[in-house]
Amino acid sequence: MCLAFILILIFVFIYFFDAATLRGFWITGDLGYSDLTDYYFPLKCYLEECLKDFSLPLWCPYVLSGIPILSEGEIGAFHPLNIIFFLILDPFSAYNLTTIISFFIAGFSLFLFCQTIGLKFFPSVLSSISFTFSGYLITHLKHPSNLMTASFFPFLFYFAERFIQEGRLYFAITGGIILSLQVFSGHPQIMVYTNFALSLYFFFRFIIICLEERKKKKRKFLPLFLKLLFIPLILIIGFSLSACQLFPTFELLKHSGRRLGEAIHELERFPFHPKELINFVLPYFYGDPALATYKTEWNSLFWENTGYIGILPLIASFLSLFWIRKNRYILFFGTSFFFFLLLSFGKYSPFLFLLKMSPFSSYRFPNRFLLLVDFSLAILAGFGIQLILEKIKNFSMKTIAYIVVIIITFLDLYKFGAHHNPCVLMKDWKKIPEVVKFLKSDKDIFRVYSIGSIISRNTLYYKYGWLKNKNWHLQNRETLSVNTNAIYHLSSPGVYLTLFPLRPFIFEMALGGGFILSSSNWTGIVPDNTIKLLSLLNVKYLVSCFSLSSKAIELVKEIKMDWDLPSVKVYRNNNVFPRAFLVPCCKKIYDPNTIIDEILKDEFDPRYEVILEEEAPSGSFSIFDSSCKIEEYKTDYVKIACEMKENGFLFLSDSHYPGWKAYIKSQESRVKSQESEVKVYYANCAFRAVFLKKGKYEVVFRYKPSSFYKGGIISLVAFLLVICLLFKFKGCKI
Repeated sequence: MCLAFILILIFVFIYFFDAATLRGFWITGDLGYSDLTDYYFPLKCYLEECLKDFSLPLWCPYVLSGIPILSEGEIGAFHPLNIIFFLILDPFSAYNLTTIISFFIAGFSLFLFCQTIGLKFFPSVLSSISFTFSGYLITHLKHPSNLMTASFFPFLFYFAERFIQEGRLYFAITGGIILSLQVFSGHPQIMVYTNFALSLYFFFRFIIICLEERKKKKRKFLPLFLKLLFIPLILIIGFSLSACQLFPTFELLKHSGRRLGEAIHELERFPFHPKELINFVLPYFYGDPALATYKTEWNSLFWENTGYIGILPLIASFLSLFWIRKNRYILFFGTSFFFFLLLSFGKYSPFLFLLKMSPFSSYRFPNRFLLLVDFSLAILAGFGIQLILEKIKNFSMKTIAYIVVIIITFLDLYKFGAHHNPCVLMKDWKKIPEVVKFLKSDKDIFRVYSIGSIISRNTLYYKYGWLKNKNWHLQNRETLSVNTNAIYHLSSPGVYLTLFPLRPFIFEMALGGGFILSSSNWTGIVPDNTIKLLSLLNVKYLVSCFSLSSKAIELVKEIKMDWDLPSVKVYRNNNVFPRAFLVPCCKKIYDPNTIIDEILKDEFDPRYEVILEEEAPSGSFSIFDSSCKIEEYKTDYVKIACEMKENGFLFLSDSHYPGWKAYIKSQESRVKSQESEVKVYYANCAFRAVFLKKGKYEVVFRYKPSSFYKGGIISLVAFLLVICLLFKFKGCKI
């Protein structure tokens, strides 16, 4: 086992040498934005910031005017690797190492499982190498939540097999811990898929054992049926331990635009066509996206449709099927290979009816069943090579043959995938972009909005891919594409996430759809109504490769680029409103879907009216002698000093969400007054407003999500119980 640990670690280190030595940082591209650089890395940077401040990333004010980022899940706030490495290291180094260690975990956990089902050392190593550097995992390097969740699932099979063989409750408890780690990894689709496969495997093994028990003279069916407790046990333990993540996530799901089962309408997009089965033999048959040559008639995605495991393992896996009647494991994984392959075809699948059923209907990309296809093939490859090479009687010759096959397989997989995830020098990626330096020179509280960055990014991807001219991708950071602003503590109403509150997203959609852009000559118009939305959202600066025109904006910075795109320009919005301001009156509209339309009307002025969705006290038009000032602004805490000459409303253009509460303290009395809670209204569809009477106040907004604290209590109790159970039932058998 120690030798396998070292061997797999060496293979992983060699494969990711630049990233493992912290010399390079990945720039893997995607369709439109890069999930690696624009989605996950900004999340991890924010996690690192919170961990080093010894706080939890409950709320992030930098994206979508503020979102419950922990609830979104993919930040991985409770994943042990994230906690350790992002607490100790800089975010670049931590990102590299957590990703690389996840590959190692996937390989080593599969090795352990292979050992429990009868594979010898070298065949187990071959299976491990085939899976670790398989097409699925390598092309999903840019999706760390996907990778981390997938890396743990061979452990589930390992503990299930040990439980079946030995009947020790210890393995059911540890299986539950692994399930909780999958939840904390942040990719529910992979968790559902892999636990579905685990259930099939467990019941298959249970049926086999029952059939074997029938042949015995002394039948003991009661202890046998008690083993069925394995699946309920790991579910109860896993979900109880991860309640601190599940409770906030389900709350966000209720307030998001996504609904369970809605992905059924997306099965038509980006399919895995049966013609792409050739990818198992020739992975670049349809081209290479890293070189901008990948193209299919059915609009597929390379990284979702690649299951390459190497030529020799593929041949060995199919040869193993000749022993399918003699080996129960070959029977299961041979069957599961074909079953999951058919499921991965999506709309072309004969099992399409299953994909339309819950929980599978909640997820896009049934192509991701290819993870289980690669898993099955890797195990079959181990059996195939063992059954073939074990016929060699000479031990030395047999060992040499195993080593040659493993080395050839590794080189094959290295040639296939190493270039797919290119690196730039980390020291270059750490340099702060010029646009950020300019924006940070303004010490005011404001937001920034990037316009058309997806167009400039796609122009590069579709023309050059992401392997050529890597320096251009460094320069592309100047466009400050969505989410990347969070890396530098700059706020934006933009968002690029999987799960987010619906209300501020409705506002952002209206905002993003208001620009009139022409990519043929890189010009754009910012209409007056869009300026109104930008101003209301406290957007002071616009960043774009497009030359924008509007009476309300002026060009304040231009950054020349060494590429075949226009320069990056920074515009200042001269009509911007402060983050917090006072409004005299309110207007009631009870349907949030029509509020944006009302705001866009020429006669509506957000400085005079705020739109609420319920009854509220009325203000006074003489409020303009009043004043307010933000005195303290933190991620989950905002303090504002207000002096009200008459009754009115304090409006804050930060997203409102369950858990945000407001407290006021009068500053007029000489005797120190106590804070009193006041109602926070949904204002202008997505934001916050409180009613204030005449007087001088200190208004404080605090974020205290009850869903997290309720889930946290359950997780804490479950953690203590699991520790007790591990000691009490360590040697207990069923």
